[in-house]
Amino acid sequence: MDVKGQRVLIFGDSLTARSGAPVQVDITEGTDRRSSSPGDLLASQLLAAGAAAARINARVGRSAWNFWQREEAAKLIAADLAWQPTIVFVMLGTNDIGLNLTKDRQALERIRDAYAAGGAQLVGIGPPAFSVERLAEGSPGVVAMHRKVFGPDRVVDARPLTQDLLEAPGRAGDHVHFTAAGAAALAPRLAAAIAGLPAAPRKGAPWKPLGIGFGL
Repeated sequence: MDVKGQRVLIFGDSLTARSGAPVQVDITEGTDRRSSSPGDLLASQLLAAGAAAARINARVGRSAWNFWQREEAAKLIAADLAWQPTIVFVMLGTNDIGLNLTKDRQALERIRDAYAAGGAQLVGIGPPAFSVERLAEGSPGVVAMHRKVFGPDRVVDARPLTQDLLEAPGRAGDHVHFTAAGAAALAPRLAAAIAGLPAAPRKGAPWKPLGIGFGL
């Protein structure tokens, strides 16, 4: 997938959120900076790959399901659509582990359809690998859900990209979040995986939107 000239949005959780910043941030910095959020750094990587503009929409603790429950979902999505993204990377999954995947899938589909209605292509980025047993065991179901929602060729599986980043110095003490060094290692890997995806369809999305609903 070529991001040259595209307006890219990364919609995520704490693995994308920038510390101390608002939920929505337009990214203009280059790759030579520090952040412990790989999704934040991925935005700069995509700019370096030729994207015309980059933005993140991320909040700590976000899952597909609780996005609709605790956030101003309609307002956030409307602001993003006004920004006119052409590709949206949905980088969720860690906080979805252990949830009811049927309800969570419906919530993820609502996110997909909301951005697709604005003309954007959607790509899912699943959770990283974990050394925590509960998270490691729950990850495959979440990745499978992403593939059903976005399509098998529209998902980046972050688990094989992070097998060497399970512990320090790449991972924080909670074994979930990344250190600045770990984020710096992962962001270019994610960008390379995105570049390796098949070209996006020229018109429309690979699914038929079911309509936008701003509440579950």
